[in-house]
Amino acid sequence: MTNTTNPAPSDLAAAIRAIPLPTIGEWGETRISGEGNFPHYSTNQMRAMLSAAAAIVEAAQAKQGAAEDILQIEREVSDAKAKWPPFNSAHEGYAVLAEEVDELWDHVKVNQKKRDLPAMYKEAKQVAAMALRFMRECCDEINGRK
Repeated sequence: MTNTTNPAPSDLAAAIRAIPLPTIGEWGETRISGEGNFPHYSTNQMRAMLSAAAAIVEAAQAKQGAAEDILQIEREVSDAKAKWPPFNSAHEGYAVLAEEVDELWDHVKVNQKKRDLPAMYKEAKQVAAMALRFMRECCDEINGRK
Protein backbone atom coordinates (compact mmCIF):
# COMPACT_ATOMS: atom_id res chain seq x y z
CA MET A 1 0.00 0.00 0.00
CA THR A 2 1.47 3.36 -1.04
CA ASN A 3 1.47 6.20 1.44
CA THR A 4 0.22 9.22 -0.51
CA THR A 5 -0.32 11.58 2.42
CA ASN A 6 3.20 11.59 3.85
CA PRO A 7 5.84 11.63 1.09
CA ALA A 8 9.31 10.27 1.74
CA PRO A 9 11.75 13.01 2.78
CA SER A 10 13.53 12.84 -0.57
CA ASP A 11 10.21 13.46 -2.35
CA LEU A 12 9.03 16.23 -0.04
CA ALA A 13 10.19 19.12 -2.23
CA ALA A 14 8.52 17.55 -5.28
CA ALA A 15 5.34 17.00 -3.26
CA ILE A 16 5.32 20.65 -2.18
CA ARG A 17 5.75 21.80 -5.77
CA ALA A 18 2.93 19.49 -6.87
CA ILE A 19 0.31 20.97 -4.51
CA PRO A 20 -2.53 22.05 -6.78
CA LEU A 21 -3.58 25.66 -6.57
CA PRO A 22 -6.93 27.04 -7.74
CA THR A 23 -7.20 28.88 -11.01
CA ILE A 24 -9.55 31.77 -11.78
CA GLY A 25 -12.30 29.44 -12.98
CA GLU A 26 -12.32 27.25 -9.85
CA TRP A 27 -13.03 29.93 -7.25
CA GLY A 28 -14.18 32.78 -9.45
CA GLU A 29 -11.26 34.92 -8.31
CA THR A 30 -7.49 34.77 -8.21
CA ARG A 31 -7.22 35.34 -4.48
CA ILE A 32 -7.07 32.62 -1.87
CA SER A 33 -9.01 33.81 1.15
CA GLY A 34 -7.55 33.55 4.58
CA GLU A 35 -9.44 33.06 7.80
CA GLY A 36 -9.19 35.08 10.96
CA ASN A 37 -5.96 37.06 11.06
CA PHE A 38 -4.43 35.31 8.06
CA PRO A 39 -3.79 37.43 4.97
CA HIS A 40 -5.21 36.83 1.51
CA TYR A 41 -2.81 35.62 -1.17
CA SER A 42 -3.10 35.40 -4.93
CA THR A 43 -2.51 32.07 -6.63
CA ASN A 44 0.82 33.35 -7.95
CA GLN A 45 1.87 34.44 -4.46
CA MET A 46 0.97 31.01 -3.08
CA ARG A 47 2.86 29.31 -5.91
CA ALA A 48 5.94 31.46 -5.16
CA MET A 49 5.72 30.64 -1.43
CA LEU A 50 5.40 26.91 -2.13
CA SER A 51 8.35 27.08 -4.50
CA ALA A 52 10.40 28.83 -1.80
CA ALA A 53 9.36 26.20 0.75
CA ALA A 54 10.44 23.44 -1.63
CA ALA A 55 13.81 25.14 -2.14
CA ILE A 56 14.28 25.36 1.64
CA VAL A 57 13.50 21.63 1.97
CA GLU A 58 16.03 20.80 -0.77
CA ALA A 59 18.71 22.93 0.90
CA ALA A 60 18.05 21.27 4.26
CA GLN A 61 18.26 17.81 2.70
CA ALA A 62 21.58 18.69 1.03
CA LYS A 63 22.90 20.00 4.35
CA GLN A 64 21.70 16.82 6.08
CA GLY A 65 23.62 14.74 3.54
CA ALA A 66 26.74 16.81 4.14
CA ALA A 67 26.30 16.46 7.89
CA GLU A 68 26.12 12.67 7.53
CA ASP A 69 29.34 12.71 5.47
CA ILE A 70 31.05 14.76 8.18
CA LEU A 71 29.88 12.34 10.86
CA GLN A 72 31.31 9.43 8.87
CA ILE A 73 34.62 11.25 8.46
CA GLU A 74 34.74 11.97 12.21
CA ARG A 75 34.08 8.26 12.90
CA GLU A 76 36.93 7.39 10.53
CA VAL A 77 39.23 9.78 12.42
CA SER A 78 38.22 8.18 15.74
CA ASP A 79 38.81 4.68 14.38
CA ALA A 80 42.25 5.68 13.07
CA LYS A 81 43.19 7.31 16.38
CA ALA A 82 42.16 4.13 18.21
CA LYS A 83 44.40 2.02 15.96
CA TRP A 84 47.38 4.32 15.46
CA PRO A 85 49.24 6.82 17.65
CA PRO A 86 49.36 10.52 16.73
CA PHE A 87 51.56 11.49 13.80
CA ASN A 88 55.18 11.98 14.92
CA SER A 89 55.75 14.77 12.43
CA ALA A 90 54.25 16.58 9.48
CA HIS A 91 56.33 14.30 7.23
CA GLU A 92 54.69 11.19 8.71
CA GLY A 93 51.23 12.75 8.48
CA TYR A 94 51.85 13.69 4.86
CA ALA A 95 53.04 10.16 4.07
CA VAL A 96 49.88 8.65 5.56
CA LEU A 97 47.71 11.13 3.69
CA ALA A 98 49.61 10.47 0.44
CA GLU A 99 49.11 6.72 0.90
CA GLU A 100 45.35 7.23 1.25
CA VAL A 101 45.30 9.47 -1.84
CA ASP A 102 47.20 6.79 -3.78
CA GLU A 103 44.62 4.20 -2.72
CA LEU A 104 41.84 6.51 -3.93
CA TRP A 105 43.75 7.09 -7.19
CA ASP A 106 43.81 3.29 -7.74
CA HIS A 107 39.99 3.35 -7.78
CA VAL A 108 39.80 6.46 -9.97
CA LYS A 109 42.05 4.91 -12.64
CA VAL A 110 39.66 1.97 -13.13
CA ASN A 111 37.36 2.14 -16.14
CA GLN A 112 34.39 4.29 -15.16
CA LYS A 113 31.88 1.52 -15.79
CA LYS A 114 33.84 -0.98 -13.69
CA ARG A 115 34.59 1.19 -10.65
CA ASP A 116 33.71 -0.12 -7.22
CA LEU A 117 31.87 3.03 -6.11
CA PRO A 118 31.35 2.03 -2.45
CA ALA A 119 35.07 1.24 -2.15
CA MET A 120 35.96 4.53 -3.87
CA TYR A 121 33.67 6.39 -1.44
CA LYS A 122 35.37 4.62 1.47
CA GLU A 123 38.80 5.68 0.23
CA ALA A 124 37.64 9.27 -0.26
CA LYS A 125 36.33 9.22 3.30
CA GLN A 126 39.72 7.97 4.51
CA VAL A 127 41.51 10.74 2.60
CA ALA A 128 39.23 13.31 4.25
CA ALA A 129 39.77 11.73 7.67
CA MET A 130 43.56 11.72 7.33
CA ALA A 131 43.52 15.31 6.06
CA LEU A 132 41.47 16.29 9.11
CA ARG A 133 43.80 14.36 11.39
CA PHE A 134 46.79 16.05 9.72
CA MET A 135 45.21 19.47 10.34
CA ARG A 136 44.60 18.65 13.99
CA GLU A 137 47.89 16.92 14.76
CA CYS A 138 50.46 18.61 12.53
CA CYS A 139 49.39 22.21 12.02
CA ASP A 140 50.10 23.68 15.43
CA GLU A 141 53.25 25.44 16.52
CA ILE A 142 54.67 22.40 18.36
CA ASN A 143 53.95 19.49 16.01
CA GLY A 144 54.13 21.51 12.80
CA ARG A 145 57.79 22.28 13.42
CA LYS A 146 58.87 18.63 13.81
